[in-house]
Amino acid sequence: MPSKNYCCETGKYFENDEEKKLYNNKRKNVFSKLFYWNKNFGYKIPFEDYEKFNENVKYIRNIKNIKKFIKDDYEVGKFYEDKKNQEIYAKNYVALTKIDPILDFLKGLEIVD
Repeated sequence: MPSKNYCCETGKYFENDEEKKLYNNKRKNVFSKLFYWNKNFGYKIPFEDYEKFNENVKYIRNIKNIKKFIKDDYEVGKFYEDKKNQEIYAKNYVALTKIDPILDFLKGLEIVD
């Protein structure tokens, strides 16, 4: 049985209860955000991608309603012949240009409905 201040995840000992409490609060905060984003943005975000998603959440918030368009059809500099895609692109032009640097990351995420 591990001691009271041992963390199995990191394999290290905490020096005191305050350090353990701080670590648990940060971990709880991360998983709470992942759950919130999964529920409200519709992306299943793995724990490993938390930092990248957290840095870009301000841009992703603006495109959460067109995530299927981004995953299936959107490419940088593409001309759309379909009227529906042209309307989506024109309506969300500013938001789409802001996500261009993270487009591969967004296309790699799993969409949850």
